[in-house]
Amino acid sequence: MGTWGQDHRVSVSCIVKPKYRKRIEVFTKLDDAFLTGSLSSWPLLPPRKYSTYRVQSEHLGVWVYIMTHSMQKPYEFDTSIVAQLEKKIRRLLGGISSLVTASGYPFSRCESLPIRRPATDSRWYETPLKEPLPPSEPWRHYQEETVPESDISITRNALGELPILSWPKDVEYDNLGHPNRKIFETSYSHYKKPGFGTVVYVLDSGFDLSHPEFVNTDVQDWIFTGKFPAEEDVEYFEESMPVQLQHGTAMAGLIVGKRTGIAQDAELVVATRINGYGVDEAFGSFDGILRIYDHIKAYNPDRPCIINVSLIFKTSVGELAAGVIEELNALGNVIVVLAAGNGKPTEKLTGNPTILATRKDMKRLIIAGGSNGLFRNLYQFDDKFLNMVWAPVDRSVLSVFPDPRTPEDQIRDHMYYQRFPGGGTSVAAALVSGMLATYISRNMGSFGANQMDDAVKKLKDLSYKRNPGDRDGVKIIWNGITSDQWPE
Repeated sequence: MGTWGQDHRVSVSCIVKPKYRKRIEVFTKLDDAFLTGSLSSWPLLPPRKYSTYRVQSEHLGVWVYIMTHSMQKPYEFDTSIVAQLEKKIRRLLGGISSLVTASGYPFSRCESLPIRRPATDSRWYETPLKEPLPPSEPWRHYQEETVPESDISITRNALGELPILSWPKDVEYDNLGHPNRKIFETSYSHYKKPGFGTVVYVLDSGFDLSHPEFVNTDVQDWIFTGKFPAEEDVEYFEESMPVQLQHGTAMAGLIVGKRTGIAQDAELVVATRINGYGVDEAFGSFDGILRIYDHIKAYNPDRPCIINVSLIFKTSVGELAAGVIEELNALGNVIVVLAAGNGKPTEKLTGNPTILATRKDMKRLIIAGGSNGLFRNLYQFDDKFLNMVWAPVDRSVLSVFPDPRTPEDQIRDHMYYQRFPGGGTSVAAALVSGMLATYISRNMGSFGANQMDDAVKKLKDLSYKRNPGDRDGVKIIWNGITSDQWPE
């Protein structure tokens, strides 16, 4: 019998001090105490064996220890109860000198948070059925063609921001920053087999890879966060999943998708921060980045990897995420791309893990900002960041699904795509990740850190102002294909 809807859920999350992260015996003792020992009467959510969870890495140890509690009323759980729990844990561990020293305690802090399902458009099925507008007027004329005797392909009537990414630097532009010679504004020039040989990890809310964008995608793996659920809340999943899967599906599409993507030949690994209950817990995104670290170590230790994070880490886990990103940076074969955030340009970026980008040793950490239709900065940025780059987000086209109420014989191709003007730095991060994968696939002769550092340098060196005369313009990423490589 399920317990959703009967009790309120509260998690107590204890942050593990660095020196205790690899003391696995400490956490084994806690697990046993909650299940059958001195803490077995503590009100954990039944079944008890599913209500303690370690956010951990095989290589980096346990970073957070989480206990899920059941309360009849949410106000029954307050800070005094957390203090009582900590006192009991201290008593349990303090009496075992081999586990905890007299001057030590494994947790730096413990905090309680109510567990809520993410906000959902749970009444979407009662809204009028509307057919979305096609992404662009020339939608039906989408065409891929190769340039004879070259490794270049041209996508005619390309979607979204793709054409801007290939507008060459060596042509004349009008006063709005648009090419006015032989370069068609809707054409996207790119190298063949973009992203081949690279692995792109996408950490996001959720994914539905049945979308037509992924028909040819090489999906290497799927990473889930949280403990395997003890129950399923079918009603919630039916109501919420169209909402929860939308963002991750769109971001993955911008990186490897058939029509909206840049690096279609890259291998894809998706990591969802939404656990098996459909709950976006405070440490879900952190659990995801930690599991990605282990996955790279186990399956891709010698391959060029890009981690796209088109989400913002919650304040409570930002510092922890920064610690893992430091470890990823040290691997040498990994580039991490973070969205800058969608605050106003005047809002300073002061939180972790973004502020890691001010450090000179974080050479393989990229912060992605977004530009508007005039190629000016739209959102938060920091010119002190070592690697701050911009991508256009003003005319984004993202992967979506037709309304599930649409009769099957009325579904059309364009219903799988939708225009999203002002797509935010989530879109920018995905475009930057895809571009990096294409650079790396063109430079498979070098390996490890040199290969990744070359890609970061190229990303920055090739970026240029689309409207050079605009002093407020920002440098936009470019794939480096010059005008003489385009067909006449």
